[in-house]
Amino acid sequence: MRGGEKVATTHRYSHFQAMYKRLIPHIPVALMPAFPTTRLFNTLDPQYLGSKQRLLQTFLQGLARLAAPELPASSPAEQRWVELLRQELLAFIHHTGEDGAESDG
Repeated sequence: MRGGEKVATTHRYSHFQAMYKRLIPHIPVALMPAFPTTRLFNTLDPQYLGSKQRLLQTFLQGLARLAAPELPASSPAEQRWVELLRQELLAFIHHTGEDGAESDG
């Protein structure tokens, strides 16, 4: 994928959450984009769902910026988490629905 290329993919909130949980131990907290929370009631409200979708998109875009290949890693440790992030994002984009993430319901 090249910079600026758009990708459409379908995921449940739990898939985003599982990826976040896998990444958080490896990426410096100051660099990790904010992960949107969810609510317990009235979760099918179209306005809420639209907002949640935009926040998840912003989260993914933040991760993609961290993984940008044109930004050279400044240390071996940074190089390791950047490579891990790239692998996670590629796996997420090419998700087949069989990753074992918990159901939202």
